[in-house]
Amino acid sequence: MSSFSPPFSNIEKLHVKALTFSRVPSWISDLHSLCDLSLRVKEIPCEDVDIIGKLPFLAKLYLQIPGVPAERIVIRGSTGLFVVLKYFELDCDEPSCLTFEAGAMPNLRRISLIYSQST
Repeated sequence: MSSFSPPFSNIEKLHVKALTFSRVPSWISDLHSLCDLSLRVKEIPCEDVDIIGKLPFLAKLYLQIPGVPAERIVIRGSTGLFVVLKYFELDCDEPSCLTFEAGAMPNLRRISLIYSQST
């Protein structure tokens, strides 16, 4: 599924919760009209955060990471990512895995951090 490339680059809403990707698929960067994204990924290294952050109209982001991420998730502020993001939700098992840099999400209005232990 990670090699799949959707034929519609004008998609505005994409919710893929039934599948777990190993990482953020590279074809996500081709969805320039995307406003609302829900993904389930095993890992999200900094370069994958950058892929999502460069989506110019992304206003709503839901990320689910089952288990504990191997790398710290860093939302950078210095690179101008997530400029229009208004809603961010992260669901993972480890509360200390997330770091925000100053100015990372300047228009954020709502954040939801869900930490649920896997059994």
